[in-house]
Amino acid sequence: MTLIRRILFALIFFSIAGFAQQCLAQTKVEIATDSITDLRSDSPSHLSSWVKTEKTSLALTKEPVYQSASPRYGKLIIGNSSDKKEIAVVIDEIENKPPRIYVDANNNHDLTDDGSPDWPPEKDGMLFKSVVVTATIVINNKPEQVKMAYGLLRFTDNARKQAGVLYSAQFGRTGKVKIRDKEFQVLAITTNNQGLYSDRRTIKLIIDLNHDGKFDSSKDSKEAFDPGELFFLDGEAYQFMGASEVGDKMTIASLPLRMPEKWKAAVGDHIADFGFKTLDGKDMKLSDFKGKVVLLDFWATWCGPCFRDLPDVKALYRKFDRSKFEIIGVSLDGSETNTSLESVKKYVSKNEITWPITFNERWNDLIAVIYHTTGIPYQLIIDKDGVIRLIEDGADSSGQKLKEYEILIAKLTGK
Repeated sequence: MTLIRRILFALIFFSIAGFAQQCLAQTKVEIATDSITDLRSDSPSHLSSWVKTEKTSLALTKEPVYQSASPRYGKLIIGNSSDKKEIAVVIDEIENKPPRIYVDANNNHDLTDDGSPDWPPEKDGMLFKSVVVTATIVINNKPEQVKMAYGLLRFTDNARKQAGVLYSAQFGRTGKVKIRDKEFQVLAITTNNQGLYSDRRTIKLIIDLNHDGKFDSSKDSKEAFDPGELFFLDGEAYQFMGASEVGDKMTIASLPLRMPEKWKAAVGDHIADFGFKTLDGKDMKLSDFKGKVVLLDFWATWCGPCFRDLPDVKALYRKFDRSKFEIIGVSLDGSETNTSLESVKKYVSKNEITWPITFNERWNDLIAVIYHTTGIPYQLIIDKDGVIRLIEDGADSSGQKLKEYEILIAKLTGK
C-alpha cells in the first residue's frame, strides 16, 4: 500500500541527533493569491454538467442566426454573484454542417460578440474547446470581473451527447509565502467548477519546493498537497487548512514539528520522537521510554503476517521485565479498511495485547510518515539511549526474525 503523507496529530515533538530540537508554536500563515493563472489544456478533468434550461430564463438581449431550427439552451454556473453567475450556452447543430456552440463568455447577455462558435475538429468521439469566461466574483461585498479559463466538452455519439455540454475549470490562483528568509511560489487549484474555493476538499495546493519556477500537479508529484496533508517548508512542518470563498486568501498552519527534509530512519540514528495517544486515551511520547529498550511495531488488524507474528511477540513481551523493555504498537488501520477505534480495541482485547498501542483511524498516520513506513509489518528496535539498533521491513516466514529480536534485546538489556 502506498503511503499518503497526511498529518493527524495536533501536537508532535520531534528530535534527531545532530539537529537542535525545536518546539514550534502552532501558528497560521495567510497566503494572498493575487493573480489567476491560465492552466488551459486539452485534457479536462473534474467535469461538471451544464444546466439545461429554457431560453426565457437566460435574459438574452441578442442572438445570432442559428443553423438549427431547434437550438438547445443551457447555462454554466460560474462565480458567486447572485445575478451574474449564470453563463448562457447554446448548442447549435444540424446534420451535414459543422457543429457550433455559443457561449456568453463576456457575460453581457449578447451571444454575437464572443468569438467564433465553431468547435475544433472532433477527436476520440469528443468535441473540445477552451474559452475564457468573464466571471463576476464578489469579495467583501464588492463585485469584481475576473477572467477565468474553462474547458468545454461535448460527446458526439448519440448516447452520451444527450448530456449536453460538460465543463471544467482550467485556472488556478498563484501567490507567494515567505518562511523565515525563504520564499516559495504557491498555486491553488479548485475542482469546484463554479470557480470557488470555500470547500477545502476541492482544493489542491502546489508549492514550488525546488524553486525551479514550475508547478508540478502530476499524479505522483511531491509538490502537490491536499487539505490536511503534511509538507515541509525550510524543514518546518505545515498543513494546508483552507481558503476564502474566492481563493484570494489561503491559510496554512505550522506545527510543532521540525525535521531535516531528507531524514530517513536508519540503523545508528537517534530516534525521531513523537507524541501519541493510547487506546485508553493516555497521552505519551516515545521519549518517555528512554532508559528502556523499545520495539516500535507498525501493524494492522487486517495484516496476516502481523497476526502470525503475534504469539511470538507476546512471548517476547513476557520474557523481559517492564523496567527494561517495552513495545509500542502503531495501528495503521483506518479509513481505507473502514476499521474503527472500537474495532481495534476489540481486536486488542480479544488477542490479549497489553502493550501501549496508538491508533489514528487511517494508514497515513504521522508516525508512519516520519518513519517512512510503506508496508507492514515494519519494526524497529531502539536501545536505552534512543539509538535505532535494528529495522525489519516486511514479513518473515522463516520464524527467525523474533529469535533474532530476543537475542538483540537480551544483549541490550543486559539480561
